[in-house]
Amino acid sequence: MCQFCSSSLRSFRLNRIAFVFFVVVGSSSAVFAQFSEFPLKMFGYFQTNYTQYNQREEEYDDAKSFSMQQLNLFLQKDLDRNLTTFVNFEFLNSYSSGHQWGSFSIEEAWIRYHRCAGFNLRVGLQTPTFNYLNEIKNRTPLMPYVIRPLVYESSFNEILRLEEYLPARAYIQMFGYIPKGAAKLDYAVYVGNSPNVNSDPEHGQTGVDTTDTFLVGGRLGLRVKEFNMGFSASYDKYDFPQRIVSLLDEKDIVTRLPRIRIGGDFRYTFSRFGVESEFIRVNYEDDLGGFDVDLRFYYATLFCDVTDQIRVYGSYWLAKERQFLKAEMKGLFGNVDTVTVDLDYRLEAPTFGAAYTMTDKIVIKVQVAPVTQEFKWEGSNQRHRFHYFAAALSVFL
Repeated sequence: MCQFCSSSLRSFRLNRIAFVFFVVVGSSSAVFAQFSEFPLKMFGYFQTNYTQYNQREEEYDDAKSFSMQQLNLFLQKDLDRNLTTFVNFEFLNSYSSGHQWGSFSIEEAWIRYHRCAGFNLRVGLQTPTFNYLNEIKNRTPLMPYVIRPLVYESSFNEILRLEEYLPARAYIQMFGYIPKGAAKLDYAVYVGNSPNVNSDPEHGQTGVDTTDTFLVGGRLGLRVKEFNMGFSASYDKYDFPQRIVSLLDEKDIVTRLPRIRIGGDFRYTFSRFGVESEFIRVNYEDDLGGFDVDLRFYYATLFCDVTDQIRVYGSYWLAKERQFLKAEMKGLFGNVDTVTVDLDYRLEAPTFGAAYTMTDKIVIKVQVAPVTQEFKWEGSNQRHRFHYFAAALSVFL
């Protein structure tokens, strides 16, 4: 090989190495630049509380307890200027897998495409828009309550069927707002699973919908400065009677009933004062004369920001449930008896409280409420009354 050719070959190799080095370093720089431009964000909050129940009836015992009421941990990453991913881990009631306390769940895991203010598309597990509080009910530092309005309080899951009042999970949602002068018109539409996610409940719930039903719903709202109102609705099907189908003559039971939720929300603030209110009504559409279930919930809050750090409020909460079922039951000896379930339930709580924002990251809360539960069952009327006191520390992470 001549000297010129050898020199040219060395030069070519050096240039190729330089090119590869440039590509690798350049690509790495682009990756690092991308990571530095869109870093993974980790944040969250927790609320720890003290609660005390003083009973007004002798047959019940007083109770006092500390607990880690709720902890939410968020992961968020912007993939580019239009795409954002988000994951929400939730721990409730002093969660411990070893002691089998509380609960842990992935509340949200979605990706959002943002085209403009009027068009956003979110795909993945998410909390659907329904009234005002449903999407922000877990943002405890943003609310003055220790205990949230009845159907939004996860610790009431044993005394109220919370997921019957509210759509809990959606998988595709389109939302945004349209400016119109000084006003903004909000909209949201979504689709998800019906709550009866397994067509064969004897094998338990799997988290995968094996039925042929969907949840569909949405909200239309109007915002004008400090005024905000909206109407919400959702439709799905629910296997309510299936819980008792084994006790009854199966031919007399329709297990899958259409369910319609209607909701409304209203908020207005003036100077240091404000008012907010919501209602929810749940109906089960059927043509069975012997079946009727009706759920209703109302709340209204009047608050005042005494200073920039202190908010005081008074609120009234009411949940009412009406359940009526009349069917025939076949006995062991072939006899047929008529079974009637007729239950009225009422949970009422006027409540007062205050929240003190100590720093941008810490909120201290107190709340009191005289609570009344009433059961009307087969002619009997049972009442349970108690005074509730709670204090909480809410912290941004």
